[in-house]
Amino acid sequence: MRSDPGTIAHADDHGTFRFYDLAPGTYRLIALPGLDAVFWAGYRNGHGQPLDEREIETYYPNSPGGKGAAAVVLEAGHEITDVVITMQKAGLRHLSGRIVGFTGRQYLLADLSGPSGIVQTSPIQMREDGTFYQGGLLPGKYTLRMAYIVQTTVDLTTQDVDGLPIEPLKTGK
Repeated sequence: MRSDPGTIAHADDHGTFRFYDLAPGTYRLIALPGLDAVFWAGYRNGHGQPLDEREIETYYPNSPGGKGAAAVVLEAGHEITDVVITMQKAGLRHLSGRIVGFTGRQYLLADLSGPSGIVQTSPIQMREDGTFYQGGLLPGKYTLRMAYIVQTTVDLTTQDVDGLPIEPLKTGK
């Protein structure tokens, strides 16, 4: 899109969208998964099974993360009608491990910075023995934290991570 944020068009149930009253210029287009899709993506499909992939933000023409995004040039008095964006999908990852020295039901917070710079935060519930499991995560680098006591970074870009030990932060002498 242009440098002025907030130019949004909603797609109908057939995926058709239209921008109105755009000034002439060069634009970058990004398609974002619907809010329902994002909310439900990490949980279950309509049959109660965990999802193993979900649609992700896709730049025109079909580029996840903006690499390879193409500019759309709109000239004064013209209309562009042949823009097609095929939503890309990403396989979902899972993370499991244990918080060393902690017991009781608590929550970790996992922060993911996506290609757009938006940080998504997801709570991860710990079991009473300090272990945790979280599925439905997009590939990427996550920072796990718990009330400034525990913090670590984990890379789920290429594979799942199992059995991750997380230790409390060291404090001064």
